[in-house]
Amino acid sequence: MTRPAPLMRLVRKTRSSKDRLLRFTVDEAPAYLCNLRAPVRPGCVIFAQGRTGTWLLHSLLNQHPELHFGKEILQQPVLWPSRYVLSKARAAQPALYGCHIQINQLLTTQRIDAKGFIKGLSDQGWHILHLRRQDVIRQSISAILAVQRGQWVAHKAISAPQPMVEINIDQVIERIRRRQYHAACEAEVLADLPHLSLIYEEDLEQETSHQPTANRIFRYLNVDLAEVRAETHRTTPQRVQDVLTNYDQLMDKVALTFPELM
Repeated sequence: MTRPAPLMRLVRKTRSSKDRLLRFTVDEAPAYLCNLRAPVRPGCVIFAQGRTGTWLLHSLLNQHPELHFGKEILQQPVLWPSRYVLSKARAAQPALYGCHIQINQLLTTQRIDAKGFIKGLSDQGWHILHLRRQDVIRQSISAILAVQRGQWVAHKAISAPQPMVEINIDQVIERIRRRQYHAACEAEVLADLPHLSLIYEEDLEQETSHQPTANRIFRYLNVDLAEVRAETHRTTPQRVQDVLTNYDQLMDKVALTFPELM
């Protein structure tokens, strides 16, 4: 028997509340209470949207013996976002702590003032790495393909040709709009804050750029240089036109909707 829609919403809300309570009990509360009096060593925020190479960047930076980078620690709502991040940094000491934070997680998930949050960390001496991707079309396609395949990262290089798939063109258009909006929000947040800018296509896409990029970041963080190598790989190494059955139709719609991107 099909449950009435209001009852389904109530079931989902109840499950969500239980999950939230469990996360608070096993993760948030211990983090807030950990070494409350210990000073917090200023850490580092990777401020970036999804599908910009953050998994790769994490894998490179975490090879440094003095660094400890977590991933998207604000992906779920927390009671006190700023205190939560500082607690994670305190727990990671003596390592310098870093984490990936997305603008949409601040605006939509945590529902806080994004500029005030990032500025608050910056005022306490935190470093900010702003990572972005120039090819917003490829970035948007990558996000949808990751969901369709159920694969967001590849730990081994993909050499065999991948099967061709059809992509939802309207979803790509909506993703591009969202990426552009979030990019504008990021620019507003960082307008007067010190930060190190990184571009995926220039600093991460090619393996030959990994060590120079890591060295730039190590100098920015005032730590010794260390040798790094990639531990993750592109999930779609070939051209997108070789993967999408409706590539031409997609690009026609993109050109019509976003002529400035062509």
